Amino acid sequence: MPRRSAKYKATARARELYRMATILNHKQLKASLSIPYHALRTSRYLNRPKKYGQLRSRDAVARITSIHEIPDEDFRRKLRVNHTEFRKLLCLIKDHPVFVSHGPRKQANPLLQLTVALYRLGHCGCAASTFEIGEQFGVSEGTSAIWTTRVIKAILSLERNNVYWPDENERKAIDRHFEEEEDIPDGCVGIIDGFHVPFAYKPARHDAVDFFSYKGRYGFNILGICDHLKRIRYFQYGYPASAHDARIFKNCSLFEEANADAQSNREAMLQGRAVHSEMISQGEYLLADSAFPAGDWCVPLFKRRRGQNDLDRPEAKFNKKCSSARVKIEHAYGILKNRWQSLRSLRVKIRNVRDEGVATCWIRACVVLHNLLIDTGDWYNRLDGDADEPDDYIDIERMQERMERVLERHREEEEDEARDARDASNLTRKRVMERMQEIERRDLL
Repeated sequence: MPRRSAKYKATARARELYRMATILNHKQLKASLSIPYHALRTSRYLNRPKKYGQLRSRDAVARITSIHEIPDEDFRRKLRVNHTEFRKLLCLIKDHPVFVSHGPRKQANPLLQLTVALYRLGHCGCAASTFEIGEQFGVSEGTSAIWTTRVIKAILSLERNNVYWPDENERKAIDRHFEEEEDIPDGCVGIIDGFHVPFAYKPARHDAVDFFSYKGRYGFNILGICDHLKRIRYFQYGYPASAHDARIFKNCSLFEEANADAQSNREAMLQGRAVHSEMISQGEYLLADSAFPAGDWCVPLFKRRRGQNDLDRPEAKFNKKCSSARVKIEHAYGILKNRWQSLRSLRVKIRNVRDEGVATCWIRACVVLHNLLIDTGDWYNRLDGDADEPDDYIDIERMQERMERVLERHREEEEDEARDARDASNLTRKRVMERMQEIERRDLL
């Protein structure tokens, strides 16, 4: 049943009194009632709280200018880049069309927009909320979101030149480094693994359970490949956190293209033609953990078979040797998440496919910045001690039930992979292991 507001009742009462004064022809009473009556009619609220009459301080230019005057170390902690890196990045994106206004009102300086966006990308938890950013930088909450979107769009225009697959000559250089520095012989051109990007909020969707990982958080699972310099050379996005690494691997574009290259390489060798591959050349491979299936160009670590307590001695030595090299991708992900800490707890509400795209673009922008700035600063060992934002409340029983379902799905996929690992696709891994043993025997002589 609809209710009448206090303002409506007060206006009706004043109108009734004014009408009675008119009937009685009481001029003094009419004059005293006309002012409050018209004030009630023209006002939107009867008693509006005083807080709405207080305007926030919006001195963004002065506040952001003062940030650019602080010492380099403090500036680096706040924006995750130093002054030189900031100017370099600004020069790369300031002429992007997204910063050109198409209306009568001129846009803010790209320097201001980049400052706010880098702060949001580099912080997690309550410090990265739009309210706190608005209070710190003197901008409205909507403005900080719009500026961040523009900067992400501009950064993504740099993706093609900063996140790309190495060509044949570059792959040879990567292979040479792994053989000389890491003792990984015969064609290692990268390390592959997945990493989770957790959400700050539970997705408001009917399929939210698909985003629930075995780690007990909602998020994305991203597959990436890095080189010896910890640069991310390839990444596959768009999969929920419940997806297994092997599932993403088998459905990514790299898998299809590399398999096609491997097939064409075999045919070319049989016909005596020259071999040329865009993705993986003959004899090249990626180093992976035991979750990945063995193949012509994928060499995973050995896993214990069902009922096996320990690996055989050669397999254990192979795993130990490869693990020291494979840890580079863990370092790469650690640097990525420690520098761009928004990836620790992504503050994007996932309600539909568009929101998924927004979150994915956010992650892609962080990867581009990672590759641009990987050579500067020791971000893996130097932690700031920022705490992650706590998850929203999740019912414990439901969480355990979901985790059991996710783990069961992973067990089924691992059993399938174990069966695949026992077929002829083990030849590359066997070749690499034999080559390691040969080098070890030669060193002993």
